[in-house]
Order: sequence, then C-alpha cells, then structure tokens
Amino acid sequence: MHDTVFAPFRPVTTSQWGPGLVFSQCPYHELPISQLYCQQLGLELPTSVQQAVSQRQAEYVAGRICARAAIKALQHKPVFPDMGPNRAPQWPTGLTGAITHTNGQAAALVGLGHHWQGIGLDLERVLPEGEAQEIAGDILTPYEKSKLDKLSGSQRRHWVSLAFSVKESLFKALFPLTRQPFYFHEAELIDEQYIRLLTTLSHRWKEDKILRFNWRQEGDQILNWILIQAEAGQ
Repeated sequence: MHDTVFAPFRPVTTSQWGPGLVFSQCPYHELPISQLYCQQLGLELPTSVQQAVSQRQAEYVAGRICARAAIKALQHKPVFPDMGPNRAPQWPTGLTGAITHTNGQAAALVGLGHHWQGIGLDLERVLPEGEAQEIAGDILTPYEKSKLDKLSGSQRRHWVSLAFSVKESLFKALFPLTRQPFYFHEAELIDEQYIRLLTTLSHRWKEDKILRFNWRQEGDQILNWILIQAEAGQ
C-alpha cells in the first residue's frame, strides 16, 4: 500500500439540524490509504476494508471522519463507530445515526437517542438517463412507474434517482429498529415528501406505514434524510 496521505481537502463541516442532531460533511479523494495515516487517526480498518480497493477504503475513512466529528459535537468524545456484522455502523451508547458517501463527498447525520430512535441518510448522484431507465424496473413499484410515465426528460432521471436514494435512507433508518431486511419493491414514494412501507417489519412498522423524508439537490447529487423521533419513555 502506498504512503499517500489521505485527508479531506477541506475541514469537516458540522451543523446542528435539530435538537440533539448534528450533520457533518467532508470531501475526499479516492486515493490509497496508508496504515500510518489510519494509526495517526486512531482508526482501525476492518479486514474487509483493508482488503478492498482504494475507492472503498477512501469512502470508509471519510465516512468515519464525518461520524467522529458529529459524535464529538454531541458527546464531546472523538470516537469512530465500529462496523457491525451487517456492515452498519455501531454507534456509541446513547446515539443513533447514518453515514453516506458518493463521488468524493461523505456525510454523517447523528442524533441523541432520547430525541431520535432512527435516522436515515443517503447521498446519490442523479443518474444518467440510460442508467435511470435501466434500473427503473428493478427499484420502482407499479405506482412509482405510473408516476414516472407522466414525466419527461430530466424529471424522469430525478424521480428514479430520488426513489433509489430515499429507499436507501429508509433501510438505514429502519433496519436497526427491526433487524428485518427489505428490498426496493417493499416501499414506495407517494410523492416527493412521503414514502410508504409495503411490507410489515415489526408490530410497529407495518404495511402502509407512511414516513416523511426531506431532500435537497447538491449540484448533480441528491441528499435525503429520514428522522424518526424517539417515543416518550424511551
């Protein structure tokens, strides 16, 4: 492995998005990661990441750097979340969150557990027209396809990209709560604000449950997030 120094090329930025909720973001380059740099950070790469290509290593390190910044802002402890058996981040006690990375940008959204029981976050590029058309059948429900049929041009690319990204966020928010896997056709966007479950995951997360999501355009990328408030008494 080369001794190329990997680091965000601008400082990690953090901002408070709500009570007990911190968003952090940083750019990265897909360069080889040296063991020395990880040692200096105090970050131990999981074996699967050590054996991965440089792109995956860079994504992992950048995402953990963002997560550590958010954790520090909330708990004043600059620690990295470990990787769990299912590859999901293992957050320190009292916290929940999500990490995302794509095309040289990484981000994390982390919240205090007594405010938030589930958090989803995903950043995806807007798909080129050919790619959007190719994956539409794999990720869209009949209802979502009916919405797609009424759109044209860039609107079609946007709808497919948004559906893909929001379903990624939904999985990140709900899997830690239910431990039940689900797939693209088991949730559907009602519109550009709400998503509906089409399968039952637990006694609380049942078919037809509707959740609100937020999103914003960042250049040629879509950033979206889902927040599930903690229930009284948690």
